[in-house]
Amino acid sequence: MSETDTIRRRGPSFFNNPALRIEARHKETGVEFYVWRPHVSMWFGDAQALLRWVKWPAKTPTGDALRAWLQEQVHEKEVAQ
Repeated sequence: MSETDTIRRRGPSFFNNPALRIEARHKETGVEFYVWRPHVSMWFGDAQALLRWVKWPAKTPTGDALRAWLQEQVHEKEVAQ
């Protein structure tokens, strides 16, 4: 099974089982991200801080998919305002 077989993007959720799960919640103040990795979870109000914490490198299938998904979530909130 390749890395791209495990990546799932469903609307406000991003999964790379079992290593990573992220949910986006759109609120009046902006987008909030809830992130789960094995044995730890965190809340982020900033996509860049989330990327630093996740430490998933760019130019990998998961890293590229994650960055594209984050841009979609942030852009979706900007369009709604």
